[in-house]
Amino acid sequence: MIFINCVLETMEKKGITAYKLCKDLGFSQQTFSNWKTGKIPALDKAMAIIIYLGLSADEIFGIKKEEINVSSDEICLLEAYRRASPSMKEAARKLLDVPDQERGSLIYNTGREAM
Repeated sequence: MIFINCVLETMEKKGITAYKLCKDLGFSQQTFSNWKTGKIPALDKAMAIIIYLGLSADEIFGIKKEEINVSSDEICLLEAYRRASPSMKEAARKLLDVPDQERGSLIYNTGREAM
């Protein structure tokens, strides 16, 4: 129900009626009513609504992203690691006791693109 609640709330804020939304986007009133009962729209319809209402997919589907805050020291270490030779990287992983299964799954939001 996150989808329809977000749509209805945004429509109310923008003064858009269900009739206007359906007319402008070429949807039937029945389609809109189905969403109110919990049905999820087809992707093309969801995208049209996202664009029409000026929302993001994250907002409309209630997707929350968890960010990990990284200190400037950690950023420096990450950059040094990226510049290191393969043998130095392996030594750093052993020194820091990073288990093999975690190596490929560590994702940090540093605010910078990968080097």
